[in-house]
Amino acid sequence: MEQVTDKGLFFISTLSLNELGFALAKCGEGRDTITEYIMSLYAADPAGVTLDHIKRATQIAYKVSFHHTSDCLHTAIAEQYCNELITFNGSDFQLIQHHTKLKVTIL
Repeated sequence: MEQVTDKGLFFISTLSLNELGFALAKCGEGRDTITEYIMSLYAADPAGVTLDHIKRATQIAYKVSFHHTSDCLHTAIAEQYCNELITFNGSDFQLIQHHTKLKVTIL
């Protein structure tokens, strides 16, 4: 993990860690498995959410009628640390991508 984060090939925020736990629970994973997986990502030194991220997310959310606010927050965090945001969430990020300079890649 340290090698890919040092090379700038992997980035994760505390918001993503939180959502990962929720998603894994929805998929039926056990608590111990979820905890181990999340803890394994601590090595990536997840970025925290700041008030500046919230402010930027609010600007983006305004432009998309305050729908998808968590995705706007992901975008705001990525704008600070990344050049590209990669997501499976095409429906939300098709709207958001028009309001950021990030390259948004939808898988």
